[in-house]
Amino acid sequence: MKRHVALLGIMLTLLFMGILSLTFKIQPVKAEPTTWIVNDDGPADFSSIQEAINAASLGDIIYVYNGTYCENVIVNKTISLFGESQETTFIKGDGNGTVVDVVANDVKIFGFTIQDGYYGILLNVSSGIVIETNTITNNFFGVYARYSSNNSLSADRIIGNYYSIYLWYSEESNIVSNTLINNTHGMDMWFSSTIDIHDNFIVDNEHYGIYLYRSDSNFISENVFENNHEDPFGFDGYAVWLDRSNGNKVDSNIVFKNTDGVFIYDSKDNIVRGNTIATNQKRGVMLGGYLLSEHYYNNAIYGNTILFNKIGIDLYQYANHNKIYHNNFFNNEIQAYVDEFTSDNIWDNGYPFGGNYWSDHNPPDGYSGPYQNETGRDKIGDMPYSIDGNNTDRYPLIYPYGRVPSSDLNGDGTVNIIDVILLANSFGSSRYPEHPNWNPDADLNSDSIINIFDAILIAGDFGKTS
Repeated sequence: MKRHVALLGIMLTLLFMGILSLTFKIQPVKAEPTTWIVNDDGPADFSSIQEAINAASLGDIIYVYNGTYCENVIVNKTISLFGESQETTFIKGDGNGTVVDVVANDVKIFGFTIQDGYYGILLNVSSGIVIETNTITNNFFGVYARYSSNNSLSADRIIGNYYSIYLWYSEESNIVSNTLINNTHGMDMWFSSTIDIHDNFIVDNEHYGIYLYRSDSNFISENVFENNHEDPFGFDGYAVWLDRSNGNKVDSNIVFKNTDGVFIYDSKDNIVRGNTIATNQKRGVMLGGYLLSEHYYNNAIYGNTILFNKIGIDLYQYANHNKIYHNNFFNNEIQAYVDEFTSDNIWDNGYPFGGNYWSDHNPPDGYSGPYQNETGRDKIGDMPYSIDGNNTDRYPLIYPYGRVPSSDLNGDGTVNIIDVILLANSFGSSRYPEHPNWNPDADLNSDSIINIFDAILIAGDFGKTS
């Protein structure tokens, strides 16, 4: 009997505790993260970064004082690494191996110079990594990410590596406000998608600024690509190179003084829009096909300003079924070239939307309508622009796309002597390279040079009021 009473008492106690646990949810106390100090030549918790990582718990912070730390660091837990200054806090490898090997998620790395490794920073099946305000230099791969996603690289200087950034089967990451300069290769993306690349300064790299291979649905915007050049044997030299990559957007970039500008090869459904593509040695935009491909590419090239290149746009080798419209072609040695194997491209957006502006085409505008045979002006030239016997812009624009110039330079409502003086002050100046007297409002024909043609236009409007 006593045993039954004891057992009944235990059961009632357990039942009561269960009711309490349902009524009052017990919250564990969350420990505050610990900050560990590393200093290679002074008092601190540790003298090496790896010792601090080994001792840290999840979420801890490791603060590293100025110094040179010759070690290969393995980050195998969620922590934050802060260097005192990227100018004076060095993590140095021995020329081999990985300087910082990240094999955990949600790691933050700020404020170091990371150098002299095969990999500067290696992300291996990692996500949620933040790499910010570091200098990454003199590595074979500056930053290498494989099978990684949802990572961020921002405000880093990636200088003098063989490859600056290399993504392999990675996705949904941001590469923002970095400087990639003087690398043998710029940024590589292989089998990677939904990467947002914007506001970067990509300059003086050999081979290319950005190369995409079988990488889809990426967004390349508001970057500066300058002086990315071919190698000593004459290979490559593209600012942006899409190779068998589909559905990407190249938007609002400045592509300036490279060997070649934007190259789209055997790729479809890409959009190139709103870019300024200027003074590239060979071609501003190049589209190429592949003999054994379907040849129906459906790329859209529109809203770009393409000027002072050797060839403005070059379509070759079965680069068929693309649409090119609302671009401004200024003073390219050859405005557009299409080879004999390429066909079925469209050079306008139909009527009344129009085609492209061509600085070497000055048609009258006395008529309107789809056949330009109806009375009345429509800001579309009455004569089509012929590229060759098989390629024609049916509706060339009278004015550059996005701009209707005004001879009333000071905006006082009257074209008078003040406007003539303003034009005279900038006469002979050019946009590329920008002259100290350059005045974009005085470039009335939008050819990026203020010359006699602008003077003729203002003279024709003299005395007019608005």
